[in-house]
Amino acid sequence: MKTECRRILLSKGIFALILILCAGCAAKTHQHPESTSSSSGMLLSESPDLHKIKIFNRLLEAYPESPDIEDLKIQYLLERVQMSQIQFIRNGEVYGGVRAMMHLRWKYLRKKQNVHTAEDFIRLIATGSSISGRKYMIKMDKNQTCPLDSLLYNELRYLERILITQAAVKEQWETERDVKEPAEVVDLTEAEAETVTEPLP
Repeated sequence: MKTECRRILLSKGIFALILILCAGCAAKTHQHPESTSSSSGMLLSESPDLHKIKIFNRLLEAYPESPDIEDLKIQYLLERVQMSQIQFIRNGEVYGGVRAMMHLRWKYLRKKQNVHTAEDFIRLIATGSSISGRKYMIKMDKNQTCPLDSLLYNELRYLERILITQAAVKEQWETERDVKEPAEVVDLTEAEAETVTEPLP
């Protein structure tokens, strides 16, 4: 029994690893045109603990069929901005993560009717100032900057890779569980069996 459990867990782990590697290769191949080489693959914070992000568990439950999935992705991006220690630059002014999140959320609520996906949110809300036309930037080490939207596209790709992998592992686990569960046996007395006029479920 223990050997069988180890075999199942190992196969799930290998399967998940293959999915992550494949998704990572696909993300590199299909990078969004707004991404820059200096920010390629860079996140708002390295190796985020996703389970500390409140909206993440709701995303796991909703993915992929919920009609609210895109709004949940947007809420995830806003929460990532809020938790970030990186400095945000808007129209020449520097803000922390909380102020940046509040501005983006305010802007999103005003223009929500035009935002249908998480990519719409990045393109229409988080790319730059609608008044000055200047891009929102992130202040990096050594006084270097990069566009905020590039990092948010990276965050979105990272999130979607995790959701795809988790969904695949869950589906495999449910398939193995269904195979291992024995069919329900219904015991009837001879008299009860004679009264049955329809096939048993």
